[in-house]
Amino acid sequence: MSGDNQLFRSLVPQTMLKSFLDAKGAEEKSRQDQASIRLAIYHDAWKDILMTELARQFQPDNFKNIKLCENTSHNITKKVVNEISLVYKDEPIRAFVNASGDDTGFNFSKIDNINETMDLANRYLNLMNVIGLYFWWDYDRQKLKISILTPANTSVIQRTNVPEEAAGVFWKINYLDTQFKAEKKQYYMFWDDWQWFIFDEKGIQYDPTPDQSNPQFINGYEQIPVIWIKKKQRPGMFWDPDDGDDIITGTVINGVKKTMKDYAFKTNSFKQIWVRGAAGDLSSRLLIDPLQAIKVEGPDGQVGIIDLQVNFAQLNEVISSDQNDFLSTYGLSIDMFAVSPQQASGEALKVRNRGLKEIRNSQVKIFRKAEMAMAEKIKMVWNYHSEKDKIPEDAQFKIEFAKMDVEPTQQEQQLQDQWDIDHGQVTLADIYVRNHPYLSIEEAEKIILANLQKLSDAKDSGYSVASSVNSGGDTNQPLKLPPGMAGGLK
Repeated sequence: MSGDNQLFRSLVPQTMLKSFLDAKGAEEKSRQDQASIRLAIYHDAWKDILMTELARQFQPDNFKNIKLCENTSHNITKKVVNEISLVYKDEPIRAFVNASGDDTGFNFSKIDNINETMDLANRYLNLMNVIGLYFWWDYDRQKLKISILTPANTSVIQRTNVPEEAAGVFWKINYLDTQFKAEKKQYYMFWDDWQWFIFDEKGIQYDPTPDQSNPQFINGYEQIPVIWIKKKQRPGMFWDPDDGDDIITGTVINGVKKTMKDYAFKTNSFKQIWVRGAAGDLSSRLLIDPLQAIKVEGPDGQVGIIDLQVNFAQLNEVISSDQNDFLSTYGLSIDMFAVSPQQASGEALKVRNRGLKEIRNSQVKIFRKAEMAMAEKIKMVWNYHSEKDKIPEDAQFKIEFAKMDVEPTQQEQQLQDQWDIDHGQVTLADIYVRNHPYLSIEEAEKIILANLQKLSDAKDSGYSVASSVNSGGDTNQPLKLPPGMAGGLK
C-alpha cells in the first residue's frame, strides 16, 4: 500500500469519511458487540462473557471463589446451531447450463472451498440472522474466493428510500502496510456500485489493487460483489440483531448455573464437622480432609455434624427444565441432545428427524434464492478476471440440494418396535408380518410360538448362542445346535 499519491489529494473526502466513520462506529457499536458475543460463544471462547455475568450477579468476595469453578462445557448455542444447520450436510450439485439444458462444463471446484464456506454460512445465518458473502479474486493464486461477512465486523450504508438494502458496505480487514508497518492501524474495505478502496481510521483512502493500478478507485464490476442472506426481513431494518437472543442469554445463564453447581459440589457435597470445648489435638488436615479423626477431651468436649449437602439431582432437574423452556422456541428439547439411544424411544428419534426436516426445508428455500444470486456474482467476478473457461453470459444456474434421509436406522427401528411392544401398541405377529408380508397374522403367530418353544428347550438344555460362538476351535465348523433345533429358527 503506497501513501505517495495521497500527498496532493483533497482533504475534503478524507475529512467527510472520517466524520462518517466516527458517527457510524458509535451508532453500530452495540450491534457489533452483540454479534461478537454470539461468535465468541459459538466458537467456545466465552469464558470472559461468563465471568462478566458472574461478577454482575455475585458480591466481589463470593465471586473470587465462584470464578474458580467456571463451567463453559455445555454450549447450548453451538449445539443447537449445528443441529439445525443441515442445508449443506451433503454437498449440493451445481451447474451452469445453456438454453438446451446442457451443462456448460464449468467446474465449481475452481471456486476455493465453496461447499465448506456455504456450510459455515448456513451456521452463521442461524447464529446471527443476517450475513454477507463477498466474492473476490485472489491475484496471487488466480482463484475466485468467497468470504463471509458478519454483523460483528461489517457496516452498511442503507439506501435512502429502501433501508432494507445496502447502497454501500465496508468492513474491518487485516492489511500489512509495508510503508507504515510500525504503526498499528485499523483498515477497512469499502465497496459501492462505483468505487472500491481501502481506508484507515483517519479516513485516508488507498488503492486496493496489488499493483496500485486503480488510483481512481473505480469499481470495474459496476456493482457490489456481495450478496446478503437473511433469515427473515424486518421492515425498515437491514440487520436483525435481536432474534435468537433467548438462546444466547440461555447459554450464558446455563453457564452460570453449571458454575454454581460445580461450586456447590466443592462446598456443599459433604457434612461439616464442628467441635466445641476441649477438642484435643486438631489436625490441620481437617481443612482438606473431613474424614480425619478427631480426639475430644474433657467433660465439655462436643463434636457434631452440619449437613451441607445439596440435592444435586434436583439441581439437574431445574437446569434441564430451564434449558427446555428456551429450546422449545426452536421446536427442540434437551432430550434431543442428552439422551442415549437406550433411553430414547424410536418414536422420539423419528419425531426429532421430522422436526429437523421441517427446519431444513425452510432453510433450503432461503439458500436456494441465495445460491441463485451467488451464481450471478460468480459469473461476474470469474469472467472479469479469468483468462480462460469463461462462463457464457446467457448461462442459467441450476442447483439440486441433497434430500435429507429421515428413514429410521436399524437401531431406531428396533427401539421403536420394543417400545411399541412394551406399551401394547403392536404384537410380535404384527412385526413379523411387516418383515414377511406374504404371511397372515395367524401364520405368523404359529411360527413365533414354535420359535419361542425351541428357544425355551435350548435354554433348558444349557445351550446359549454366546457360549457356542465364543467356545473357540475351528471357526469353519458348522454351529452345533441342541436336539429339537436342527431345523433352525424361521
